[in-house]
Amino acid sequence: MTARSATQAEEDSLLTRLSLLIGQSFFLGLTLALLIVAAIALLLSTYGAGALPYVYIVVALLGSIAFYGFAEVQRRWTLIQVSVVTELLVAVFLALAGAGLVFAQAEWLAFAAMVAFSLIIQVGFVILGGQAGRLLDVRQIKRHFPRIVGGFVVGFMVGGALVSPLQRWLGGTESLLLVAAASATVMLVLLLMTNSRFRVALSQTGGGGPQLPAPPLRRVVVKRFVLFVFAYQMLSAMASQLLDFMVLAAADARFADSDVLAQFFGNYTFFLNLIDLLFLTLVAGLLLSRFGLRFGLAANPGVDILFLVAIVATGVVAGPTSTLFFWLVVLIRVLDITFTDGTTRTSINAAYQALPGHERVTVQTGVEGIGVPLALGLTGITLLLFNAIGDVTLVHIAAFTLAVSLL
Repeated sequence: MTARSATQAEEDSLLTRLSLLIGQSFFLGLTLALLIVAAIALLLSTYGAGALPYVYIVVALLGSIAFYGFAEVQRRWTLIQVSVVTELLVAVFLALAGAGLVFAQAEWLAFAAMVAFSLIIQVGFVILGGQAGRLLDVRQIKRHFPRIVGGFVVGFMVGGALVSPLQRWLGGTESLLLVAAASATVMLVLLLMTNSRFRVALSQTGGGGPQLPAPPLRRVVVKRFVLFVFAYQMLSAMASQLLDFMVLAAADARFADSDVLAQFFGNYTFFLNLIDLLFLTLVAGLLLSRFGLRFGLAANPGVDILFLVAIVATGVVAGPTSTLFFWLVVLIRVLDITFTDGTTRTSINAAYQALPGHERVTVQTGVEGIGVPLALGLTGITLLLFNAIGDVTLVHIAAFTLAVSLL
């Protein structure tokens, strides 16, 4: 094989890898967009924003247990085997939850769906990041992982745009979960296709050297480097969840009906992800290639800090019920998600490459699968403490989020 043909073959292989990963990411985004719009609308209309701290605490408990098990199973199964079984369980759960809400009016499933969203988004990015870590090198991750995340964003946009027509065609918000189950099934098919095409690369854990078994999570999580990544990811997730709560609480106070809430979040999801997609496709890869991980890790909290200062000032002057305050809260959440997807996710995935190959997926599972749910649990406990104190408004929550972002 000539050097030119070898280069062409490598480019074709890279294109195939990226296409399959972007396809998986797209259907993950579509699944989660339909799930979160339905879950938010049904939860807020049934239980109100006061139920959200309990959702976060349940996510922390279930997520820590589930992802510890996820890490342990990876010591016995391959990454793709664990991923396929997990995605199959996701599709089955969504189908059963949708059927329960549509045919049995089991309202508690709205709470379960909200919990499931937080778990599925974490496991989805563990699956995508684990595959990317074995199918791409560090240079390719910094350049192309934003495009993989871009597939997720496009899927989220499509899901947001489909909410209103699907509500009309299917007759209610609950039916969105059935469509989400179908989308999760397509992602499962793409996982199987990826495994069929790149079975050898996905089964390797140590490059061209000895293929070592994955270590126990408790052994790698105590490493100094891993502890830094764990702490950063927990604080980042906590700040993002507090910002998400602020949007949900503000929207709950502004809109009363579940269908109106679903329409607002459908439109919000579409425009949020349009901005996210433009940043991912046009800017993120260039910035990370030019300025590296130092910029990638600092950009998101830096932007949050600037806008949280403005939100606190607006809340003090105009009050938390003002229109300006509401739209600033919406805007900061849009920017937070944009920089989380465009800089933080890629930088964290690139940072995992500093670890030995057989440790990467285990560490990623611990950091994102356990660290993030724990952050949600801390968020839930914090919000419950604020409720117990009384007279705590979104202005106070914004000030607390500012402190977390600074840390």
